[in-house]
Amino acid sequence: MGADGKAPVVETAVRSWTDAFRAIAAMPMAAAIGLACAAVLSLAGNVSMEILQPTERSVFLGHEGLRLPTQIVDTVQGLLYAVTIAPLAIAVHRYVLLGEVTRGYPFGPGNVRFMRYAGFAIGLSLLLSIPAYYEHLSNLLPLSDWFLLGSALVVKVIFLVVAMNHMLLFPAVAVDVEPMGWRQARRVMRGHAWRAFFIMLCFVLPIVLLALGLFYFDQWVETYIDIAPQAVWLRGQIAGIVMLCGFASATANLYRAFDPTLGREPLPTVAAAS
Repeated sequence: MGADGKAPVVETAVRSWTDAFRAIAAMPMAAAIGLACAAVLSLAGNVSMEILQPTERSVFLGHEGLRLPTQIVDTVQGLLYAVTIAPLAIAVHRYVLLGEVTRGYPFGPGNVRFMRYAGFAIGLSLLLSIPAYYEHLSNLLPLSDWFLLGSALVVKVIFLVVAMNHMLLFPAVAVDVEPMGWRQARRVMRGHAWRAFFIMLCFVLPIVLLALGLFYFDQWVETYIDIAPQAVWLRGQIAGIVMLCGFASATANLYRAFDPTLGREPLPTVAAAS
């Protein structure tokens, strides 16, 4: 990392992915449990969505208002995901920042660190769901297409800025920094927003390229081979867990670069109690 928070853009993005895969290799049990939680929630969400789908004779078929209940299901699924995956994200944060290998899957109301982390994750998840609700509800009103498009874009940009300014809250909570809240997270990010944006842009670039490659690969393979939907679904769940660990690693690296109160010398690797 550079001095005074001047984290090199490409190097930090590459290091984030490297740290993520190292964390998964060091804590396979936590990654496996996280994958199981994500898979169960995905299956439950799919079943709920199928129940809400109208029949071919339903008067609600194709009705815009039907999207709102499905959005509610999606939001609930996102909140449950934020809570159940929190122990894995915390473990990755602590591995990157402290060199700590977490044993087990610390989960439950008795774990203060988990409760704080999950609480902030729920809050941010609810905030980020507002643009989707705005888009659904505005489509039900007699407004012009240009107004709907422009206002939806403005709302999404605002909440993207909110997410960027508060993403360092999570690694700080994971390593028990006190005091740390929404205001403190903005203070740490102050003056680094553009650098953080470009680092995250470089970080997500491999995800976009891989997603495009897999999409066209699937299109090509399907012309010759029937791909089992279960295999595609499982690949998606694994990719989701890898991306979660990647984002946890990226925010931890940004926090290490931007917070002057955090020691920059790497700490010796220690094992955490379950």
